[in-house]
Amino acid sequence: MQPLVGGGHEGVQCGQRRAADGVGQVHRPTVSPPAPRGKTGGRTGGAPGAHRGRTGVRGGRGRAGYRRHDDERADGPALVRRLRPGRGSGSTRPVLVLLHAFPLDSTTFDRVLPHLAAAVRVVRVDLPGLGRSVDQAVGEPSVEAMARAVLRALDDAGVERAAVHGVSTGGYVALALADLAPERVTALLLSSTTPWVGAPDLPADRLAVAGELERRGDTEPVADAVEGGLGETARADQPDLVRLVAGIVRAADPHGVAWVARALAARADTSAVLAGFAGPVLLLYGEEDTEVPAGTVEQMAALRPASLVTTVEVLPRTGHLLALERPAEAARAMLDLVVGA
Repeated sequence: MQPLVGGGHEGVQCGQRRAADGVGQVHRPTVSPPAPRGKTGGRTGGAPGAHRGRTGVRGGRGRAGYRRHDDERADGPALVRRLRPGRGSGSTRPVLVLLHAFPLDSTTFDRVLPHLAAAVRVVRVDLPGLGRSVDQAVGEPSVEAMARAVLRALDDAGVERAAVHGVSTGGYVALALADLAPERVTALLLSSTTPWVGAPDLPADRLAVAGELERRGDTEPVADAVEGGLGETARADQPDLVRLVAGIVRAADPHGVAWVARALAARADTSAVLAGFAGPVLLLYGEEDTEVPAGTVEQMAALRPASLVTTVEVLPRTGHLLALERPAEAARAMLDLVVGA
């Protein structure tokens, strides 16, 4: 595999390390999130309620309420794209891991990287079955297997502890990481996701999609990821993003995507993990997200005890893929928690 170079970032084959102008990378397994409309979202459970946690704006601890902004890449090696511009491996900056949505890959974080790199060390991982980690979709499909693959990737990258940002399926994996190795997760930044099992990620639906992907041999069964992934405003004002997401879906390996769909069908409820995670949590959602059921963010925040830091931000005119649609605002929310924690 040829190195991927661009924008001060370089990707290399699994197990190898390269250095270029202070930038290094290591490949490890990747994981996939649920696809839009039965591919990216999940159902929430329990009655919505007011926040019992200490909610705030941009990491503001103890400041109750929501902030609605008005503007602004399995078992085996995994792929890690690590961004370390101008810094050596001895950097003491916080580490931020980025886990993408299904059926996409870590290139969906390209637009947010420039807004993060100066403040944190960024590690983005292609989940097993997706992006450059297609060959890592091995063994019994499960979200836990994806999380273990990410842990191995972080080991290879020399990352002991990190804040973890998960979008949609990436959020499922982030919560699984916090369950498997809570001592390695300094903060959880969850976007467009849910800890509950249910519609639109009903097991029977996920299994049906997996079967169709394998039968057809293409990714047409998940083509609605474009409409479900992007908000109405982004589809109208940023047509380049429509083409970008559509291209990622078309290029995805149908068998890798099917493996992820089967993993989603087998995922477990992680609401207790969210409730009991001792570190700070950011719930970052888009006002135009049609994949996550209404009331999800309120229900998730209500799981958190008052003694724990919980920050909620809802971005207006924004859909499921926040970091792609509104990179500057998404980065600011992330950095407020990670750097300010």
